[in-house]
Amino acid sequence: MPLIQPDYERYPQERPMVDFDSLVYMLLTAGFTGNPDWPDVHVLNEIDVDVDTWASFSNIVLFHTNAPTMATGNHSTGVWDCDIDIIVATNDADRSFRLAQEVYQQIMQWPRYGRTDSGRVIRIVGNPGFGKSAGGKQATGKKVKQYSASSFTVRAEDSLRAG
Repeated sequence: MPLIQPDYERYPQERPMVDFDSLVYMLLTAGFTGNPDWPDVHVLNEIDVDVDTWASFSNIVLFHTNAPTMATGNHSTGVWDCDIDIIVATNDADRSFRLAQEVYQQIMQWPRYGRTDSGRVIRIVGNPGFGKSAGGKQATGKKVKQYSASSFTVRAEDSLRAG
């Protein structure tokens, strides 16, 4: 059975969720497109990629979005929160820290970017401060240096409200 044409005023819970995967990917990619300081940054959204291989020849920004939740109990607001995890990895400790600084500054500017097809970032709720990461599953090579920001919250409007 096809979907019934939604009446968002009567059934606000039927509003679309914010596509945080697409939103974060687009914002991170836009920050590195044409950036002369970081010409070889690859933005990836899969946790199970072989980071060692990628980081051995380029700079990586790897992100993971958790399940979005309504920012308030009122579905009619169209405002969602999502916890984001980001890892930056390179084969040089200094470059890795500088890349983490660049990503931090980009994230803090997201609320000023305006609307996109996936929604609009309203606010960065948690602190996306980066700290040195242990090897763990994502990077087991001794030459790969990582910094990560774990579980900071991004608040965004859905595409209906932002549009």
